[in-house]
Amino acid sequence: MLKNNKGVTLTVLVVTIIVIIILAGVTISSSDSLIKNTKVKNMVTNMYLIQAKAEALYEEYQFNGTTTYVGTPTTDVTSYGESAGSEDKWYIWDKITITQLGFDENMLSSGGDFIVNYATGEVIYTKGLKDDDGNVKYTLSKLTE
Repeated sequence: MLKNNKGVTLTVLVVTIIVIIILAGVTISSSDSLIKNTKVKNMVTNMYLIQAKAEALYEEYQFNGTTTYVGTPTTDVTSYGESAGSEDKWYIWDKITITQLGFDENMLSSGGDFIVNYATGEVIYTKGLKDDDGNVKYTLSKLTE
C-alpha cells in the first residue's frame, strides 16, 4: 500500500534552512576577507604609482639640477618606522599634490596622506594598513615583504 505524501515535513524544512544559513555564513566571511585583501592590494598599487612618480621626478630634478621638490617637506617619519637622516628628502603628498601630479584624488578617499622619500623611493601611507596578523604597516617595503 502506497501512502500519498503531500508537502514537506518539518524536519526536511529545518535541515534545509540550517544548510542555507551555513552556506550564507561561509560566503559572507570569505567575501569580507576578499574585500579587505582587494583594498590592501589597491593601496599597494597606488603606492607603487606614487613611488614611480617620485623616482621620475627625482631623476628629472637631478638631471636639471633643481632642488624644488613637490610636496611639503617633513622629517616626522619616525612614527612610521623610518628614520629621517640629513640626506633624506621626505615630502608629504596630500590630495592637492596628488591631483596636481595627475593622479585621481580618490587615491586618498579613505583618509591619510602619502609621504615619499625622493632619494630612496620609499613611500609611506600615513593611515597605515593592517596585515593578516592585525599589525599596522605604513611603508611600501613592509607591505610587500
